[in-house]
Amino acid sequence: MTQSTASGFATGINCMDGRVQLPLVNHMMSTYNVSFVDQITEAGPVRYFNMPEDATQTDRDIFTNMLARIDISVHHHGSKVINVTAHPDCAGNVVEDDKQKIQLLEAKAYLKEKYPTCTVEAVWIWPANGEDWSNVTCITL
Repeated sequence: MTQSTASGFATGINCMDGRVQLPLVNHMMSTYNVSFVDQITEAGPVRYFNMPEDATQTDRDIFTNMLARIDISVHHHGSKVINVTAHPDCAGNVVEDDKQKIQLLEAKAYLKEKYPTCTVEAVWIWPANGEDWSNVTCITL
């Protein structure tokens, strides 16, 4: 049996879209040499980090729940890395890519402030040629 040199946890805040799950996990495991990635998934999660004041109670509850799950990952699993992601063609956050990238950077700023001891990275998951989801690239913003 070969023993892995990877250890520990990282936290991935990712869209529930199945096309982006494995790319983020693989990116985090190889980039940060971790054994496990706690997945915090929602449809279009970056839209929750800078909600308007008139946001619905449901959206506020979803965000509160996301934060509770991130807290578990950071405080109980000892995660030192948080990645927040977005991708084109998101059914849960139907806005232009440029808007999503702004939301992604806002989410990163929020998470850096809330979890100052963690490394926080914003990742845009891009399919090859803009449409080949079998070959994606993780781009750090």
